[in-house]
Amino acid sequence: MKKIKIGQWEVSREELDRQIEEATRRGEEQLKTERQAKRISLDRNKNKLVIDLKDGATVLLPLNLIQGLADASPSEIEKGKLGPRGAYLHWDNIGVDFTLAGLLNGVYGTKKWMDKIRGQTRSARARGTSWTNGRRSEKPRMAASPRKRVGKKTTKRSRTK
Repeated sequence: MKKIKIGQWEVSREELDRQIEEATRRGEEQLKTERQAKRISLDRNKNKLVIDLKDGATVLLPLNLIQGLADASPSEIEKGKLGPRGAYLHWDNIGVDFTLAGLLNGVYGTKKWMDKIRGQTRSARARGTSWTNGRRSEKPRMAASPRKRVGKKTTKRSRTK
């Protein structure tokens, strides 16, 4: 059986045909369930990104939540385009890309951005945890216990008034 060379791999014609059929089947299945956008636009009055989906639903997202669009001008936002199948949103002029699935699941940017829009930074979370645990360090304290561990043995804590 003759092999076909694809890059550094060699496969038989039958194997290649089987892989193509399988990839096509998986793609067709994904198209049945994948949420897809039909159009994106800007509602200037409400300051929201409008995403019209192919299933007839419309989603409005506040621009101040979306990293890269929060500080963009309306004319920059209006230049947004849909990617293949309507699964991606892209603003070439400002270098911003999002998956539709991510936006619909509430992912509006990086972890750092998400912390920022929630009104928290990593250090603020750590400070809050340390105050809750009764220490100012960033390492959380173990739960209170009537015994203090010393090596392998345990001793009762002494109480002083």
